[in-house]
Amino acid sequence: MYYYFTFRSITGAQRAMRALEQTGLRATLLRAPKMFSAKGCGYALKVRPDRAAAASAAFRSYAVRVEGAYRVDAQGRAEAVAP
Repeated sequence: MYYYFTFRSITGAQRAMRALEQTGLRATLLRAPKMFSAKGCGYALKVRPDRAAAASAAFRSYAVRVEGAYRVDAQGRAEAVAP
């Protein structure tokens, strides 16, 4: 299982990545999967489930705007969650 935090632009995703790095967290930056992107574009940070709450706190602390947050299970089913 993984959590995905989505952003409208590469700039927003990079800002979020810097916020995570400042707090000692790691994530993977990638194009947002189409199932998460209603507008057809965007970027996402993929975070391990044990670090999702800390990532959310880092985004709030650094005033990073998160477009959406999703939990994806091993079968690829996605569920929207609070960012």
